[in-house]
This record gives sequence, C-alpha cells and structure tokens, in this order.
Amino acid sequence: MRGKRIVFVGDSLSRTQWESLICMLMTGVEDKRSVYEVNGNKITKQIRFLGVRFSSFDLRIDFYRSVFLVQPGPTPRRAPKRVKSILKLDKLDDISNEWIDSDVLIFNSGHWWTPSKLFEMGCYFQIGASLKLGMPITTAFKTALNTWVSWAETTINANKTSLFFRTFESSHWSGRNRLSCKVTRRPSSKTGGKDWSSVSDIIIRAVKKMSVPVTVLHVTPMGAFRSDAHVVVVFVSLGGLFFLAFLAVALCCFLKKKKKKEVKETDLIHVDEHKKAKEAIVEGPHGPKVVILDIEDDVHVDEVIKKEEKLGKGLHAKSVEGSALQEGAPSSSSNHPQLEHKA
Repeated sequence: MRGKRIVFVGDSLSRTQWESLICMLMTGVEDKRSVYEVNGNKITKQIRFLGVRFSSFDLRIDFYRSVFLVQPGPTPRRAPKRVKSILKLDKLDDISNEWIDSDVLIFNSGHWWTPSKLFEMGCYFQIGASLKLGMPITTAFKTALNTWVSWAETTINANKTSLFFRTFESSHWSGRNRLSCKVTRRPSSKTGGKDWSSVSDIIIRAVKKMSVPVTVLHVTPMGAFRSDAHVVVVFVSLGGLFFLAFLAVALCCFLKKKKKKEVKETDLIHVDEHKKAKEAIVEGPHGPKVVILDIEDDVHVDEVIKKEEKLGKGLHAKSVEGSALQEGAPSSSSNHPQLEHKA
C-alpha cells in the first residue's frame, strides 16, 4: 500500500470505519510520530475533512463528511416559510472533486435520509430551479443516487480507482426517545427484521446498472446481529472488525489483479429505456415494505465493444457480503504533530 490514497466518503458510520482502519494499521507502526493528521487537527465529529498520513509508507487515509452525497443549499427565494434549506438532488457535493484522485474510494449514505433529518429540520428537495416540496424521501434518495452514478461513470478512472459502496446498517437505538443504545460484547441471536433494508435494495439495484466496476459491501444482514450497531468504542464491534477484514481481502485481490494481463474493453452503449412501475405499501413480517405490483419495461440497447489487450489491472463488478481493507504501516518524521483522537 505504499504510495496509495484511500478515501472514505459518507456519514459517521464511514468515519468510524475510517478510524478503525487507522487504529489497525497503527499497531504495526514503531514510530507513532510518523503518523499524523495532515492539517494538524484532532479527530472530531465536527470537521468535514480529516486526512491521516503514514509518512514512512507515503500512505494517506482520508475521510470526507458528506451524509447525503449531493449538494446542500440555502433557502431559495420566495420559498415557503417551512423551507429552511434544500438538497440539490441533481448536483453532487461540491467537495466531490477532492475524491477523484484516490486508489480506493468507499461510499456510504442512507442514514440521514429520514423525516427527522430532513422535513422536521426544514430541509426539502430541489432539481434544477424547481423546488420539490411533495417528493417522497425514497424517490429523492433514488434521484440522488442516480446523480452519484452519473458522476462515477463520467469521472472515475476505473484503471486507477477501486470503487466501493456500503449498504445500509439498521439502527439499533431504543428507548422512549430512541436515544439509548445497548452496547454488548456478543452478537444478538436474532435479527429482529433488521437483515433487510429498502435503502440497501436501492443501492444494489443502482450499482448493478453501472458501466464502471463497483463492489457492493452488503453489510445489512451482518449488522443485523449486532446489538450495539453504531458504536464509538470500535474494538467492541464485531461487525466493524468483520467489515474491515472483508475489505482487506477485497483490496488485496484488487492489488493482485493489477499484475495480471487485462483485456481492456471500451463500451459504446446507447440505451433507450421506458419503465412504468406501480407500487404499494403493504405490511410484511418485518413491518411495512414497498412492493412493486406491476412493471412495464421497454428497453432498446445498441452496443459496440472494442477490446484491447495490455498489461494492467483487471476489474469486475461484483457484490460482496461485507468487505474490508488492509494496508502497510509507516515510520519517521518527528516534526509532525502526533495523531490525537477526540470523541
């Protein structure tokens, strides 16, 4: 992993995985002073960008806080009083240009797409110049995800960057105001219906249609057995360790493939697709679900594939039940501030 840059983008769940990876790599570093936050910042929840450098290995591990992935904005002129802010569903976050130059890029989103984080805070949706006050959250999330897909397909260089997207991890908060979280050392014996998520299904369906390789880290079923779920004391979290272990395996496989001979394919694809779907919300064994009652699909595809063999890396889209990263470690540079952590 010498000379590499790993980037996590998303909400606090991405940040805790970013922290966990750094902690794992720190155990192999003799000179702790050689590891530091690039701007001298302490690790806190408030900072939007945090980057840790392992100087002896020229390795960077960065985190960007972007809970919706799309661009937030102020209240539009002449908007109703209840509108305090907006999400521009057709524009990716304005810091997205900083994610591009990376070797491994890991995304997550979905946990802030709730009424309490949006409508109850006065946040509504906008596409172009049109304010979408009546748009459901699920529809808005699909639209935002399509914006991310378009950005990834037109911006990410698949020959350089290995792209990952992590699925939804169900909330385990409980209590009257859902502010308590039971932290235990053992996993639960039952999932309690948390092994399925409509958010995860939306992510998986969107990724399957992409023209660039993306590995889905499907952590929803695994996280359902965790009694603590969203934890701060990361060493207690079995789910977090499993995620990082799987990600390490996925990354190692990716690096090995770089040494193999690849068949480079240039896909020239034109797709005309018209789809109509009727949905209904019904009660299932684990609560309400959206059910597709009827789909009318008309797809016309013109495709030309040019193949060119060369030495490089071969990438293939795939879906993995959980995943993780593993890197090397660093050594000197005593003039840099030591890495500090603040909860």
